[in-house]
Amino acid sequence: MEHSAIDKQHRSFKELHQLSNFKWKILQLSTKLDMV
Repeated sequence: MEHSAIDKQHRSFKELHQLSNFKWKILQLSTKLDMV
């Protein structure tokens, strides 16, 4: 029971991390476009 709750929490953290990585990549791309 507790394990599944921890697993769910870990999964949402993983998704949040992927989302921040995605935002970071977009930020880097827009910076490169500004430099051109």
